[in-house]
Amino acid sequence: EIVIIKLFFMWYFLTTVVNKKEMLIELNGSYDKMAKYFFSDIEDKRYFENVKFSGIAQKGFTHKLLSQTDYLINARFGGIPVFSERFIERTRLYLSDKISFYPCQILLNNKSYNFFLCRIKQIMPVIDYEKSGYRILSDGNKIVDEPIIIKENVDEELLIVRDSTYKSKIIVSNLFKKIVEKEQLNVGFYNTSQSFW
Repeated sequence: EIVIIKLFFMWYFLTTVVNKKEMLIELNGSYDKMAKYFFSDIEDKRYFENVKFSGIAQKGFTHKLLSQTDYLINARFGGIPVFSERFIERTRLYLSDKISFYPCQILLNNKSYNFFLCRIKQIMPVIDYEKSGYRILSDGNKIVDEPIIIKENVDEELLIVRDSTYKSKIIVSNLFKKIVEKEQLNVGFYNTSQSFW
């Protein structure tokens, strides 16, 4: 008798470990230009050849919090991950072929901190639209909403993936979470099928 065991991988969204809604950063730059590059299927570096990325930490941050945090949520460009220099150094071995890193100075009260904007290289249809929740916009259009269900055939070894339809949605695998925990980095996670708020 053959027993088939079906494995279900856990997938997560990234969040900050600083659980206050006002703990955001605001990146500088053109939204259209940033979205065109960071959400594109094609990596065209001409957009940012000589650009120095920067942003401002909003009012809830202190110097201590900013220096201890390894993942920031940006208010203007949702879906562009912002990781600390410490995160990049400790995970480069695992992620250098999966993410392009761009230095970004985050300013808090005239003091500058080194972070990195990240472009996720792996873009594919990962959300199961039939099983996921949705909400209806005022114009009558439907958009995916929590709970967001990930397709069963997405390979956990990919570690971090951007959805090809909802390009601001990035998921990370349980394997990614284990790497972050092993490296003792301050990054928050919540299960894709659970509601965050």
